[in-house]
Amino acid sequence: WTNTTESIALPAGELQLRILILAAPFNINWFEFSFLTSTHDILPITGFQLFPNPTEEVFFVKGDLESTQNISFQLVNLLGQTILQKDIGTTQQIQEMVDLSEIPNGSYLLVIQSETGKRIAYKVMKNKE
Repeated sequence: WTNTTESIALPAGELQLRILILAAPFNINWFEFSFLTSTHDILPITGFQLFPNPTEEVFFVKGDLESTQNISFQLVNLLGQTILQKDIGTTQQIQEMVDLSEIPNGSYLLVIQSETGKRIAYKVMKNKE
């Protein structure tokens, strides 16, 4: 039994991690990931509301930005795949309805991003019986 530790820095974006095992026997029983985000990269939204959460079909997003910005939404599943993408346009006040009626039950991340690359993510759960 040998523990191996390796630290790597990855660029921002969607990535795939592949491991090549060169000799048997092997046992991979856990990975540890650390996400480092500069506070300069976070999109500040005051008075943020996301409701209802969990939702059966539709949820609403409300909040105020510091300044007028071009905003977009992405709904991402836990595999990192973009399920929905919506361009909100240039605004200082977010008031949007997001329809999940065609999306399977599960946990998702709503990523709100500005044209400057600042972003913030919120967990959204869909649970329709």
